[in-house]
Amino acid sequence: MRYKKKAPSQKKPANAKAKSVRATARAVFAPTTSRKNRISDHRIRLTLYRLDAIMAAGLFDEIIEPLIAHYQAEAISDADL
Repeated sequence: MRYKKKAPSQKKPANAKAKSVRATARAVFAPTTSRKNRISDHRIRLTLYRLDAIMAAGLFDEIIEPLIAHYQAEAISDADL
């Protein structure tokens, strides 16, 4: 199906921009199969693809330990040790 181009003299309705923003937000934030069940911390480049298991079993150490290790490594490099 082909869409006709609007003539330059035609104006968009006032709510056209709002509809466009909502459509973009839905496209960006819509969950996809590859994004489900994942937790990420991009500061330390940690991505775990088993969020449900971590939450169900309380395995928060898998998230906390890499954060502590990263913080300690930064502290050591800042102290020039």
